[in-house]
Amino acid sequence: MQTTIYQAEDEQELMARLWVPSLKDNPLAFVLYLFPWGQKGTPLENDTGPRKWQRDVLNDIAVHIAKNKGEIVFAVRQEAVSSVQGISKS
Repeated sequence: MQTTIYQAEDEQELMARLWVPSLKDNPLAFVLYLFPWGQKGTPLENDTGPRKWQRDVLNDIAVHIAKNKGEIVFAVRQEAVSSVQGISKS
């Protein structure tokens, strides 16, 4: 059985920090804030942030969000990135 390691108040505090204007509409800032870039003992300890192509995609998404601010947009946004050996896939 899975045990809870956080209290409801902890989750509310985290959500409040993640929804600040500087993060909520900026996917790159969100990713830089949320993941432990360069932190020793983590899988990202040798990385300072997303790769250039990943930053480009995240910035493209931010532009799309900014262009559609204030409107209800039901369009699907699709982004294609060609894959070669070594590119992260999930």
